[in-house]
Amino acid sequence: MGQIIVEGKAPAQAQAFIDFLTSRHPVDFAVKFQFRAVEQTRHSGIKADGFFWPTDTGNALIRIASKHNGLQPVLDRIYRTIAHEYYHALQRLRDRKEYRGNVEELEASRFGAQQLQFAKEAGVIAS
Repeated sequence: MGQIIVEGKAPAQAQAFIDFLTSRHPVDFAVKFQFRAVEQTRHSGIKADGFFWPTDTGNALIRIASKHNGLQPVLDRIYRTIAHEYYHALQRLRDRKEYRGNVEELEASRFGAQQLQFAKEAGVIAS
């Protein structure tokens, strides 16, 4: 399994969720999750809850906007974003799919919602 690195200020249960997610969907490349205490993060002038970048070394960098007020709906959005962006890493680096837009976004959104539900059912994060 590839190395999983978590940097920055993440919500309390984020590490447990990342561990759950990466144990269910292991990869052979390194994944760095960077948490930023902002409401949205930017890349190339675009604002979003998170972004995935493949690195020059074949690894994944995932940046997540992690500013929250402790309310469960906001935390759930952060956890869904973690899974959503991780799915893009799986698509690109594990499955070698080229990103084309809407289809990949829908698949990633579905994956994020499913993984959040599975983690709640398993008691990994609060409901």
